[in-house]
Amino acid sequence: MTYLKGTKPQPDFQIAAVIGITSETFKDNIILCFTEKLFLLLMSNMFRENQESLTDDIKSGVAELLNRIYGHAKAILNHRGFNLASAIPTVIQCENIKPVHLGNKPVIVLEFGSTEGVFQIVISTS
Repeated sequence: MTYLKGTKPQPDFQIAAVIGITSETFKDNIILCFTEKLFLLLMSNMFRENQESLTDDIKSGVAELLNRIYGHAKAILNHRGFNLASAIPTVIQCENIKPVHLGNKPVIVLEFGSTEGVFQIVISTS
């Protein structure tokens, strides 16, 4: 599901990765957000062993996922002339992550559902 932030209630997320996107024509952020439960399940499935807590090694997984998403999008967009700069994701962990933006431009939310919950890719423009 895709919608503009503010048109639907936001879930409470506990872990996210943020990456800043810069080019000659725009500056944006992409945020990948998960509930702790869903993220630990995803990491457990990826590593084929039960992950019960958000250790530093496990938390780095959300940054790696966002890095792969951004890297793929960057390759496509740069081929089309956007000249996106390289960037490194930052991991955020707290009880109630609500991606915000201080400005008047729209924030696009891409929400993905599963039987264990939802996760989001949030695109914030500045």
